[in-house]
Amino acid sequence: MPVPPPAGRSAPRRWQLGLVDALLCTALLAIAAATRMPATRGDLWQDEASYALAGARGFQANRWDRSDSASDPEKLLRLRHYHPPLTVQLLGFAASRSPVEASLRLPFVAAGCLCVLLVYALGLAVLAGPDGPASPAASRWAAFLCGLFAALSPPMIRAGSHALPWALITLWLLALLWALIRLLQGRHVLWGAAAGAALGGLFATSEYFLPAILASLAAAVPAVAVWTRGNPPSRRRGAATAALGAAGFLVVAWTLWPAGLSGAWLTVLSHYARMADDPWPVVIEGVPFERAPRWAYLHWYSRLFLPAFLYWCAGLGAMAWLAWRRRLGIPAQALALYTGVLLAVAHASHIIGPEYLAHAVPFLMLVGGFALGAASARPDLSAWATVAVLAGMWHRPAEPLAGMEPRALQPRWPEAARFLAARWRRGDRALASQYGLSARWHLIHIRGVPAAEGDIEALPESSARDSLVQELRQGRWRFVIVGNPFMDYVPTANALRHIYLKWPVVWASRESPGERSRLVIHERPPRRADPARSWKRPPAHARRHQLGNGPVAVHHAHKPQSRRQMHGAGR
Repeated sequence: MPVPPPAGRSAPRRWQLGLVDALLCTALLAIAAATRMPATRGDLWQDEASYALAGARGFQANRWDRSDSASDPEKLLRLRHYHPPLTVQLLGFAASRSPVEASLRLPFVAAGCLCVLLVYALGLAVLAGPDGPASPAASRWAAFLCGLFAALSPPMIRAGSHALPWALITLWLLALLWALIRLLQGRHVLWGAAAGAALGGLFATSEYFLPAILASLAAAVPAVAVWTRGNPPSRRRGAATAALGAAGFLVVAWTLWPAGLSGAWLTVLSHYARMADDPWPVVIEGVPFERAPRWAYLHWYSRLFLPAFLYWCAGLGAMAWLAWRRRLGIPAQALALYTGVLLAVAHASHIIGPEYLAHAVPFLMLVGGFALGAASARPDLSAWATVAVLAGMWHRPAEPLAGMEPRALQPRWPEAARFLAARWRRGDRALASQYGLSARWHLIHIRGVPAAEGDIEALPESSARDSLVQELRQGRWRFVIVGNPFMDYVPTANALRHIYLKWPVVWASRESPGERSRLVIHERPPRRADPARSWKRPPAHARRHQLGNGPVAVHHAHKPQSRRQMHGAGR
């Protein structure tokens, strides 16, 4: 653990500290990329596929929220789940290079890595300097540990490895606080433009734009309190900062989402206001809740991520001790208030799982850094604190976060789409699980099969309209694709299931021995009136091997399986 230089030894020069910063940032960047890239190989999640399809409509269509259906003006907004367009714009850009999963997720991996670097930069801003609790060397070590903890945090890895808005939201929130702290420290007024640009990025990314404004106002309270007691900034500086902030916001917001400035933002807000009372059932320790209780995050993080939770508590205690000693500087106070607002908003919103607090995790890591900063004055205590933090970083929860278990990260759709593309003929139609979104993306946008979006429809989970049941019974749909990357059992409408379970399974995903397939393709038997179809009866071991309501590890044309595997051992 670095300690302050002894008496008689000169402090490190500026270029030396800059070199140390560059080396530490390079190490953090490499670690962040190495921990996020492996999670990009799995199939697109349902939300990701929906965003990818929206991104395929083009940058300008998403800038202006232009639906391709005159009778359904909100069709594009629905594909974006009523989010602003930046997420899908990045997906459209990535898809123009390569439409495969790993390529689509690269912009969000980059955002996740930048989040780690900003944690380090913010650590220096709040821990070093005349208002900080640590020397330049000690503050850099503490900031590096904060960044390393963030790089290895499972919630941040999940957020920074998938094509979802969370990595972008976290990036803009970190950039906004960094710019605000620089302004509060009296730096150049151009930091006002940076703060405005960060708000503009949030405006084009998520409805979290409004909580970010509240958090920014809270972060400015300590500085305003000091200014009221004397030495306020000049009116000229205040006006210049405000003007640059407004300009930065308008430039970014208009570039990415002019429709939002024209009123589409109100459509987004009204949609989420209508959802405010919707139930989001969760199960905690075997107890079902229609809506998660407010203590759910406390329970999840204290149980699943205990080392990180204790680290945050230690940092909170150190901040309280520094505040009692009147040694908590304005940057640290801004961090505490900013983080407090983010936590309050997260607890007031829908609580669905521990991963939904990912955007607040880097700020909590910075709060924990104050324990390291306060301990840096005592080398023996500092060394023990460093060892404890390093040990806690490598702790992994007994239960992985949703979508991060090894089987969920196994790619299945590329091989399935390759199989279907070889058999697909013009006029074929398919019903597919997960609203048909992944099927559309892989078959139409990657494999280029001759199909329109209406040829690949959703396989209903609970009930199906009578006309769809009749169409399936009459053979108007050639394929039924059943699967979910997260679970073995896939619920489907009973009326449809009774029909397609009588069809042969022509393809099933590879799984480990004894595990059920999570993606299965049923093909309609040949119709007598359709002699042009060259359909061959599958071998005996591939017939009638479905289990009840869900797909199992059944048949690969090139890899026959044992009866135990075909019937799903251990069901």
